[in-house]
Amino acid sequence: TAKCGPEQEEFSDAAFFKNLSGVANALDNVQARLYVDQRCVQTGRSLLESGTLGAKGNVQVVVPFLTAHYGADRDPAEKDFPSCTIKSFPYMVQHTIQWARELFEGEYNKMAEDCNTFLDRDDFWATLPKRGNEALQLDLVQTVEKAVKERPTTFEQCIEIARMRFEELFYNNLAQLTFLYPREHQTDKGMPFWSPPKRFPTALKFDARDPLHTAFVYAAAHLVAATYGLPVSKNQDDENYVAKVASQVNVPPFTPKSGIKVNTDESKKE
Repeated sequence: TAKCGPEQEEFSDAAFFKNLSGVANALDNVQARLYVDQRCVQTGRSLLESGTLGAKGNVQVVVPFLTAHYGADRDPAEKDFPSCTIKSFPYMVQHTIQWARELFEGEYNKMAEDCNTFLDRDDFWATLPKRGNEALQLDLVQTVEKAVKERPTTFEQCIEIARMRFEELFYNNLAQLTFLYPREHQTDKGMPFWSPPKRFPTALKFDARDPLHTAFVYAAAHLVAATYGLPVSKNQDDENYVAKVASQVNVPPFTPKSGIKVNTDESKKE
C-alpha cells in the first residue's frame, strides 16, 4: 500500500485522475484528503469525501463548479475527551470508541514496538530516561518484562490471555470502581456522585454463551497470536472452540482494594 501524497505522483499524477470518472476517499489523515481534493479540483473530478467529523459518520459530496471543495471548508477540530471520562466514566458512544482505539494502540502496537526495541537495541537502557518520567519508565519496563516472560507459544495460551484480559477490563476494573464509588456515593458537596452524565457501570461476568463475550475473546486471542507470529489452525479458528477453551480458564477471584486513586477530574484531557 502506497502513501497518498505528492511523493507518489509517479503513480497518481494528473493523467491518472483525468482517467477517473469520480473519486471516493477512504483516507485516515487530513494531509492526504487535501492532496486528493487538490487533484480533483485541478482535473475537474467529483469527490465523495468520507469519514469527516470523526466518528459522526458525515460525508461530503464535492461537484465541480457546483459545490465548495473539501479544502475550502475544513472540518472543525475534533473535541478532546477528558482522560477520566474515557477510562472510567464514558457516557457517549464516541467515548467507548476512543477507549477501544487507545486499548488497541497500547496492547497490539506500542507494546510490540517497545518489546522489539528492547530486543534489538543495545542502548535500550541508556535511552530509557528519554522516554518520560520515572512512572512512565517503570510502566515501560514492566510492560516489556511481562510481554517477554509471558510470551505464548500456542493459540490456546492466546485464548487464555484474552480471557484474562476480558476479566480485567470488564469485571475487575469495574468492580474496583464501584467499590470505591458505590451507587449511593456522594461528592464533597453532598451531591450524588453518579448523577448524569455519569452512568453507574455493571461489572460483567464472563458467559461463554454470550456472543458478545465470545467475540471479544475470539478477536483478542487472534490479535495476540498475530502479535507473536503464532499460527492458528482451521479447527482453532472457530468461536465455539474459543468459547470452550475460554470457559475452562482458571480465573482467580477478584478482591477490591481500598486506597486506590481514580482520576475524577473531568477538566484534565489527554
